[in-house]
Amino acid sequence: MKAYIEMNARFGKGYQVRVEDDGKTDILDFSPYHLTKAVLMAKKALDIANKEEAGWDDLKGILEIDRDSVRKNADYDDLSRKMASELGPLTDKGDTDEKHTKT
Repeated sequence: MKAYIEMNARFGKGYQVRVEDDGKTDILDFSPYHLTKAVLMAKKALDIANKEEAGWDDLKGILEIDRDSVRKNADYDDLSRKMASELGPLTDKGDTDEKHTKT
């Protein structure tokens, strides 16, 4: 199981949660979530998966947050603003490091 927090494609702002498990992909994009809400939704997806079949210990091992989405949502919520300031500015060339930040 992998969970990705990324720009909400439906609304063009905020976040969505994409969960991939056993070749199946679910996208939770019902509203443009704040980063905190997106993390909570990813945690809930993990809890449901653990009830169905144990094996995933914690969110840290499965969650990745898209860095470009954090930067683009810096004005959307306080946590995004804080994370974006720690990541530095978005460049035209993109990140030189990995696209996702593991939690």
